[in-house]
Amino acid sequence: MNKTFRTIIGSSLTGFLAISLTSSLLLAENTGASFLKIGVGAEAIGLGSAYTALANNVNALHWNPAGLSQIRTRQLGAMHNQWILDTYLDYVGFAMPLSPNPDSRFPVHGVIAASVLYFNQGELEGRGEDRSVTGNFTASDIAFTMGYSRNVPGIGALGAGVKLLRQQIDDAQAFGVAVDLGFQRALLVKDLQAGIAIQNLGPQMKFVNDGYNLPLTASVGLGYSLWGVAAVSVDVKQEVFENRTIVAAGLQFSPFNVLSLRAGYWAAVIASNLQSQALTPALEHSNLPSGVGAGLGIHLFGHSIDYSFVPYGDLGNTHRVSFMVGF
Repeated sequence: MNKTFRTIIGSSLTGFLAISLTSSLLLAENTGASFLKIGVGAEAIGLGSAYTALANNVNALHWNPAGLSQIRTRQLGAMHNQWILDTYLDYVGFAMPLSPNPDSRFPVHGVIAASVLYFNQGELEGRGEDRSVTGNFTASDIAFTMGYSRNVPGIGALGAGVKLLRQQIDDAQAFGVAVDLGFQRALLVKDLQAGIAIQNLGPQMKFVNDGYNLPLTASVGLGYSLWGVAAVSVDVKQEVFENRTIVAAGLQFSPFNVLSLRAGYWAAVIASNLQSQALTPALEHSNLPSGVGAGLGIHLFGHSIDYSFVPYGDLGNTHRVSFMVGF
């Protein structure tokens, strides 16, 4: 392990620990835009959301933008998530490698990507201060993200994404901007990969007269490939303003090239008693103490379709279907 790599890993882990230690001093009760924590891609969810080190396709823009650097062809991905209480989440993403121009003084390398995330809460019942019914209204959230990643010799893969956010409840709207940062690198042990990601770093959004923090999250993860037929992954995630630490683990087994079977588990190992007052329903998995996920993927001719299933007890079950096309 060279000195440069040790410095980067050390600095990143120091930053991660600093975020963890100071999070209890922040306003955990004033966090919104929780739709940003609902995972993208059935593959990642089937692995229990332990995807920081394994992210290597267009969905990496959501989990760890550094993973975009592993893309070698153009990719188009999409997902439909039938969520809880008649809500749903839709996602479309596109990634494209940039070919270097040998005639340019500053040749361009790397991969660019863009995505749209849309969360629909359906029709909600409105009530006045006296709890009387005032009529129905709708609520929705949208995030438009653009990102870039490239491999830096001697360092690893670096990536960043910028999000433009809008939340709407009836006629009221809130707008915001956030940044994601990511790092990935193969370690000295063969087939072992490390990843670090910081998600939703940005200023407060303001809805009418109330300001609220974005769901800032710092993650570190490891992924290990076993003989090309299996992979295991482990993530530790710190949700800063919620003062919550989550450990997630996933296992993927591919008995054939065309089929992958997945299972995952996550648990909140450190959690405050403060609750997130999100403007969207607090239904993201991290508000529950623990959970499991499972799924499968079918891969043919550079294309794939994935499915994942996550039970939420009395709240019901969630199903995700996503596909990816390479061309």
